Amino acid sequence: MAGPAHGDFSQGNKVPLFLVFMAFMVSVQSQELMTWNQIAKAVLLQSPSFARARAEQHTAEAMLRIQKGEYYPELNLGISATQTEQGPREVYLGAESILQPGQALGYHSAGVDLSYTLFDWGNRSRKKKALLKVQAGKREALVVVKRRVLEDAFNAYTGMLTSGELVELLEEERQLLERRLDLTGKLVDRGIQPAVDIYRVRFELRNLRVEILREKAFLESSRGYLAVMMGLDFTHTFQLAGFEMPEDSLVLSPVNTNGQPLIKELMANLQAARLEAQIAWWQNIPTLNLNTYYQRSNQRFKEVYGNLGQNWNTGISLSLYVPLLDKGVRRSRMENRVLVERIAAMDLHTEQQRIGQRIHEVEAQLKSHWSVYDLVQRNLEDYETILTFEQEAYEAGRRDFTGYMQAWQFYSSARRSVLTAKQDLLVTFFQYELLMGRWDGIGDF
Repeated sequence: MAGPAHGDFSQGNKVPLFLVFMAFMVSVQSQELMTWNQIAKAVLLQSPSFARARAEQHTAEAMLRIQKGEYYPELNLGISATQTEQGPREVYLGAESILQPGQALGYHSAGVDLSYTLFDWGNRSRKKKALLKVQAGKREALVVVKRRVLEDAFNAYTGMLTSGELVELLEEERQLLERRLDLTGKLVDRGIQPAVDIYRVRFELRNLRVEILREKAFLESSRGYLAVMMGLDFTHTFQLAGFEMPEDSLVLSPVNTNGQPLIKELMANLQAARLEAQIAWWQNIPTLNLNTYYQRSNQRFKEVYGNLGQNWNTGISLSLYVPLLDKGVRRSRMENRVLVERIAAMDLHTEQQRIGQRIHEVEAQLKSHWSVYDLVQRNLEDYETILTFEQEAYEAGRRDFTGYMQAWQFYSSARRSVLTAKQDLLVTFFQYELLMGRWDGIGDF
């Protein structure tokens, strides 16, 4: 099945998102006819949930960069300065006492400390793998949000298309009813038809006008909804270009359940949870650290006699960290990580079932809507033939206007059925396209 033209979504050299937004919105505001591709890009640029998912993806990337620092030694610089003064004091030597003058003491030191974890039973590697899984999960979460935003926007888009065509159809029917009301009035004046027929036509015309008002309100509501989603003023006027329909033959490709972004996200979360549980367990095992330092200090005494002392110290040590008693914190942490892993596994299993059912539902609905659309199209063709016959007969004087009006109403009802079936088919077809991942590349600015 041929889908809509998706365009070239290759990333290439990326430009700042602000410049992309400004250039795109200028192009959107300068035209009245908008395609679905333009709407989709504008909606993604303005979507808060999509922006949040993108920020979470960047956060995961930043956390991975932070974790890489654990593979390097930690270097610290320490500087201290102390200045004290001591007043005169009396010192006793046997029976005699000596008055010792006061003094000032200055102590200054600077040093560097280098530490590195030599062996931690692979926990650093597990942390890196866990963060890589989290990062992969955030990438898939971004696609999940993108699909939800696009599906919401597409529903409004098709609703606006259908309402626009339906308003045009109802306006045509209103004109015919007004014409019928005029003819009925003339026939009543001539005594050919009873006066009650005028009330029947008026009642039908009023109901039609109510339907037109409701459909116009829905049309304007859909237009305002789309405008706000695209970051435009809700009063901005624009028209929509039609969405490309599927080809005459419906051929469905199998949808891979495990290839869905939500399943891939949950798989990544489960793998990350398993690694975190392993990390929590291995944290109960002793770790070996290497520490080395260099320190230089100056010591100055200011007394009656000046005195200055300098010294430096270096050292290297190996330390073994053995966790003994922590009031059950590590055990609770390990149990918590195991529970998180189990919850992630249950979430994955639940979503695999749900998405499998969803894929089956969409495929079944798409086949059904395709068949319905084909049938109502054939009905419309038949009613067009009948309407043409009734119109020619009316214009030739062989039939009255009532027969032509009745044929037109059947034709109008058939057109409504086609519009409804077309909207159902487009919405389901787009859902199938999303499941196949054919719109995942749009919005990669």
